[in-house]
Formats: sequence, C-alpha cells, structure tokens
Amino acid sequence: MKLILARHGQAENSSIDPGLSDAGREAVRRMAGHLARFTAPARILHSTKRRARETAEILGGSFDIPVEETRGLTPHDPVEDLTADVNHAAEDLLVVSHLPYL
Repeated sequence: MKLILARHGQAENSSIDPGLSDAGREAVRRMAGHLARFTAPARILHSTKRRARETAEILGGSFDIPVEETRGLTPHDPVEDLTADVNHAAEDLLVVSHLPYL
C-alpha cells in the first residue's frame, strides 16, 4: 500500500472557505499528470474544506476513482484518526489536506 499526501491547490483569497483559483486548478491538473506516472491510487480522501474537495475532484477525475470527504483532515486536526484508517487500507490511498497537517 502506498500513501500519497497532497496539499490542496492554490486557493482564491476571497472568502472564509475559498475554492481553487484558476492557477490552482491548472497546477492540480499538472500534478495529476505527474502522479499518474508513478502511482494509481484506489481512493482519494479529502478534508471538509472546499479547496481540498476541488483538488480531490480534479485528481479523482484524472484517475477515474472515487473521492471521499473525511473529517479529521483539516489544518490543525490530530493525525491519529487518519493513522487508524491508513493502517487498515489494503489499496493505495491519496490524501488531500492542508499545512500544517501534512
């Protein structure tokens, strides 16, 4: 099992829970192309924040795999909850989250 950690793409600066900027969407598309050369995750987990969801959706579409919103992946959440999920995963997993969580 591989665990791939990805920070969300560049967000807009206009709201409390901003979505991705145009530059952020383009960077995530490029990241998907690079990742596809090295891995093919079975699932993508993302935080409840809009920018992480949008990043995961772009990546999920690129890999044609499901994305799952997962609590406990926001910037200052403890990592122990994710650790339990990862320890039981049999397939490769991509996690989209934030700094400093990652």
